[in-house]
Amino acid sequence: MLGQLKLIAGSNADGTINEWLMNTLSDFSLPSDLVSRLLASIEETTARVLSPDSIDGPSAYLEIAVLGPAGQTSKGHTWGFFRVEKASTDSQIEGPKGHCIEYYLYLDKKTE
Repeated sequence: MLGQLKLIAGSNADGTINEWLMNTLSDFSLPSDLVSRLLASIEETTARVLSPDSIDGPSAYLEIAVLGPAGQTSKGHTWGFFRVEKASTDSQIEGPKGHCIEYYLYLDKKTE
């Protein structure tokens, strides 16, 4: 795991996500377009999940995790990512309803 952030519903996430993501990815030399796409995905998902008008009902919190290959060099490779979302939808759980989003960074094909 490279980094994890927990946002509470109703909190002001403006700037928090960007700063956290830049700190999380500071040891990687990722292309700026990949970082921009990753940030846009996180911000869009945060707005959707923490919205009081969410289709799944409001979530009390959102956990965001970024995972990636440790100790691997990206020399000659391109980067990609995919997202996995997990929501607590069990009505039997008495605790606050939460949502977790995991972003997995991976090394893609080798560039020529």
